[in-house]
Amino acid sequence: MKYTSLLNKYCKDYTKIENYDKALADNFAGWVCHHRLEITLDGKEAHTPESLKRLDMYYHRPHYELIFMRRSEHIALHNHAKGTYSKERRANISKQTKVAMQRPDVKARADAKRYRWPKGNINGKPRT
Repeated sequence: MKYTSLLNKYCKDYTKIENYDKALADNFAGWVCHHRLEITLDGKEAHTPESLKRLDMYYHRPHYELIFMRRSEHIALHNHAKGTYSKERRANISKQTKVAMQRPDVKARADAKRYRWPKGNINGKPRT
């Protein structure tokens, strides 16, 4: 199975990962192997995958640090954790974004992705 070779990178004893049997029953479709170290017990973001890799704590972990979750639950968990940033952290992210937008290459990429409303009238009034 292709997925088991990937699981071997995360954990040698991957059959003991919580919810493994449920994910296996679904042939892993719609399931994600989540690192518990990414989110603290009180629901705040602790580490990113990149920071775990830098700390050499992403691959070859014990089974109790991992859990199989449905993809929708995994997305909801991370979205909730991202919403718990402190005011200082949100201000810092906003500042970093503003600084990055001053760079011509970053601004050009952002402008290219921005939706352009079609020209014309809205409720009889011209667009501005």
